[in-house]
Amino acid sequence: MKKNLGADTLVFPTPVFIIGTYNEDGTPNAMNAAWGGVAASVPPAVAISIREERQTYENIKNKGAFTVNIADEAHLAEADYFGLVSGSEVSKFDNVDMTAVKSEFVDAPYIEEFPVALECRVMSMNTVGSHIQIVGEIVNVAADEAVLNEKGVIDIEKLKAIAYDPAGSNYIAASKIVGKAFSAGIPLMNKGK
Repeated sequence: MKKNLGADTLVFPTPVFIIGTYNEDGTPNAMNAAWGGVAASVPPAVAISIREERQTYENIKNKGAFTVNIADEAHLAEADYFGLVSGSEVSKFDNVDMTAVKSEFVDAPYIEEFPVALECRVMSMNTVGSHIQIVGEIVNVAADEAVLNEKGVIDIEKLKAIAYDPAGSNYIAASKIVGKAFSAGIPLMNKGK
């Protein structure tokens, strides 16, 4: 029997997206954002939701661009740090050994040490309750060759992405394959026929 827990943001797991932007003076900024995911396939798009009072929101509004850096196990502390301090109060890159790199495709930095970065141009911004949902068209995906397989595709086991557990406030590993998509359920398709 299920127990009612009330209205809450308990989606499991949520991503650990590090959003890269530039402040008005050109200083790179990064924010840890767990509220996000794929928004569309054609064109490829990602959605993130952040509060309007965040420096990242102001930066995205001003530049019309952002990057989504996929946090990995090796950089868990840095990913967490990017969510602990405000870019309006400190220059975040002064306190971490990470490199902000200007994107070739959008007016936003990606972070060299994170293995995958989605370079995004703003498509829409909408108020959803306490947050602004920002949909960005993914104009390029930059991936470290170390996380690619022999076919040139991102290998989740090499990527070692982390995810966020909103109920326990934990980071979790997201690199273990437990089944094959579009295959595991095939035996159930003919069940009962």
